[in-house]
Amino acid sequence: PTALKRIGFCCNLKFSPNGYYLFAAYTNGTIRIWETMNWTCEKWENNPKKISRSAVWSSDSKYLLMNIDDEDELLCFQFHYRTPTINASLTSSILLPEYSINNAKETFCGDIKDLIWDDSGTRLAISFKSSNRVAILITTLIENQDFQFRPHKYISPPKNINCKPIHLNFRPNSIQPLLCIAWSEGTITLHRL
Repeated sequence: PTALKRIGFCCNLKFSPNGYYLFAAYTNGTIRIWETMNWTCEKWENNPKKISRSAVWSSDSKYLLMNIDDEDELLCFQFHYRTPTINASLTSSILLPEYSINNAKETFCGDIKDLIWDDSGTRLAISFKSSNRVAILITTLIENQDFQFRPHKYISPPKNINCKPIHLNFRPNSIQPLLCIAWSEGTITLHRL
């Protein structure tokens, strides 16, 4: 086995879909991006009290979205496929948009629990630690480096059930995005978006 350098305890680990990169976030606030040809890494420093628990790669592995605990924004990094080197740049810091539900403005904000992007890169599902709903955003790539996020809808738990979303997953290779949500009381729901 290949042993990778350990700094603190790992709390998030994600391979890019093309397998070229490995994202690793640690409880001490350190983030490492590994390239998988020679297993070299780039260390990204973060506030030691702020941890990245949620991250998601775009299906083409060119973009990594992540959040930092207690921040109401997503950080978007673009990767330029020059392996075995890591060539990534922060393209934008995205504040989550306001969303109106029942004529009352709400925001997609708070501590993000999970992020997942559909294969087409047009839908982003977000669950929050303090909410029992899942936010769905429409994503559009502008000029090959910047993303626009528009509120689409909230998904609430099944009727008369007080629970929270614990796992999110999009069906791969789906013509129309199909989101699967596992709820804390055991129910699994499917949602066409």
